[in-house]
Amino acid sequence: MMNFFGKKTEPGKWMRRYTIYLVLVTIAYLIVHFSSNIPKRQLVNFNQAEVDFIVAVKVDTTNKNAQKEIIQSYLFHTGYPKSLDFEELWLIIEELDSTELRQFLTKYEIEESSPFWLTGNMVFFEIIFWSWFGVLASLLFHGTEAIRKGEFDIKEESVHWAKLLYSPLVTIVLILSLDALSNNDHISIDGFDYWLIVLSFVLGYYSRRAIDLLDRVKDIVFRSSSPKDTTNVSNHQLDNFQSLSIEEKKRILRLCKTNLQKEWIGKYDGLHSVKVAEKNPSDWRLIFIVDEKKELVDVQNLVPDFIPFTVDNNKYKLPTAVKGSGKASNDVYNPNQPKTICSQNPKKPGCSISRLKTDLNDTGSIGLKVWREVNGQKKYFLLSCYHVLCSIEFKQGIYDFDKSKETNFDIISPSKKDGGSQVLAKVSEGRYTDFLDAAIAELINPSDLEENISGVTSAPIGKISVTTEHEEMYIIMSGRTSGKQYGEIIEYSTFVTIDGHTTYDVIMTSKMSKGGDSGAIVVDTLGRLVGMVKAGDNEHTYLIPIERILNYLNINPCYV
Repeated sequence: MMNFFGKKTEPGKWMRRYTIYLVLVTIAYLIVHFSSNIPKRQLVNFNQAEVDFIVAVKVDTTNKNAQKEIIQSYLFHTGYPKSLDFEELWLIIEELDSTELRQFLTKYEIEESSPFWLTGNMVFFEIIFWSWFGVLASLLFHGTEAIRKGEFDIKEESVHWAKLLYSPLVTIVLILSLDALSNNDHISIDGFDYWLIVLSFVLGYYSRRAIDLLDRVKDIVFRSSSPKDTTNVSNHQLDNFQSLSIEEKKRILRLCKTNLQKEWIGKYDGLHSVKVAEKNPSDWRLIFIVDEKKELVDVQNLVPDFIPFTVDNNKYKLPTAVKGSGKASNDVYNPNQPKTICSQNPKKPGCSISRLKTDLNDTGSIGLKVWREVNGQKKYFLLSCYHVLCSIEFKQGIYDFDKSKETNFDIISPSKKDGGSQVLAKVSEGRYTDFLDAAIAELINPSDLEENISGVTSAPIGKISVTTEHEEMYIIMSGRTSGKQYGEIIEYSTFVTIDGHTTYDVIMTSKMSKGGDSGAIVVDTLGRLVGMVKAGDNEHTYLIPIERILNYLNINPCYV
């Protein structure tokens, strides 16, 4: 993180800015907090045991002087604040019967000192600042996660600013609404004590959910007295999954997969991915993909026929199925005769590639010719998977390439397995994480690698960010073993587990690749970049989204 923090990149600048914002907000809060002469107070109430004791003394002790002495001593030993005016309280206790006294004591409030302003108008100061703390904590956490995944988009900064502006207002409205609804439509913000601080921070941290909650408040405020409206709400809550539209079924199934996939990975042996698909026409369900068909009996006993899932306050039973698709593996080396060796220069994306000094089986494909600006000059690189370009480190359990610790980082094409020995590039940077499997190698002579993708006849013309709208879209791959292959996108976002390591947010396609195709680039029929081949099983290929790779490695494709 510290290395990244110092980089002069858009994500690095963003990190510095928002860290400074957090420091400035904290300083402003502390200055006001410790320089203000307004006393910090909170309201406390008698608890049930204290109310019972005082009422019992009132009933059981006839001597009023004895009553007063016992109650005063009791309150002193229970640590009640000095602000309690006992003489004033005693005059009231003296006048009320036991029933009236119980009702009075339950609602009686006493001010005591507090580290926060929890009474009076300064309550809104606490709400605003703790809401900002929540927003900034959320932005820094999710921002660094997006940077780690290579999905950071500086265009989202306008959204970040919007959150800082609307979150305090939404938080105030929600707290006032909650107080009004819990106090028979009477608003009194003094009764939250320390929960006010916690609630303000949480509503700021989850500002998007706070907007959803505000929408629920709107439904309560503008609720209709019409019996028809009540019936519609009730029917909606009881909707059966099978009665939903196909698009709604798919949305709920995908949401369930996203929310529960980490739980499933550790729970079901042999599971390496999940997809949303039709088992029969219109029969959409979660398909659990396992390594071997022989495991189906065991796994079927673990995966229930239906998975309970609640969304939008509606409870559904989501149907499941189990499918054996062979063990998933990184697509390196295949004994089959490769289709794209590329013995002559210039090479093309899709050609055979490997480290010079590595195992014969560590063969993959060139993905793309890319560039980045270094000290005002364009430097050219080839892109492929980390487990291809950094195969030596990968086998040693090293998942972040450090050039200073390596002396052997020559890349050859064709690969060692395919009889090559010409050094084409030298490994420059690479990373293997839960969301990434990519590396680049600086070309010794940039003209030795073309932009045109082998078999596709042209260079990429752009890139796309794959969403649900792109499922079933036709795509083209060009790799060392398989050459040019056509397929289609099955799942825009899922996971794949290989030898105990899970990569999240990968694109699942129909089977396009074989061993040796790792690193091969995939484009749509218009020539736009989609992703890079990482792995496959007997029925699917798994891609790392191209935008994540380009953003994380700070590189640019060589377009036409």
